[in-house]
Amino acid sequence: MVFSFTYYNGISKPEFVGLDNYIYLFTQDSDFMRVIIPNTLLFALIVGPGGYVLSFALAWILSSGKGRTEGISTGSEAYQDTLVLQKFLR
Repeated sequence: MVFSFTYYNGISKPEFVGLDNYIYLFTQDSDFMRVIIPNTLLFALIVGPGGYVLSFALAWILSSGKGRTEGISTGSEAYQDTLVLQKFLR
């Protein structure tokens, strides 16, 4: 965070420039506004709700406790299967 308020090229001593980097970023950097902002918003709109849906679905499956259904492990057995697989994959 401190380096965002400085001009620093990696070799010389950092020079304090204040908010100039942010002003340049939002007013003159076309790549930031054209590519980075839309990609960030798209990522947030997909990953945010998607994470909630997937975690809810996994919690629902694990709490169902129905055991094995047609050869597919569900509930706590799915969790136990991953623990067994981890031991073999090490």
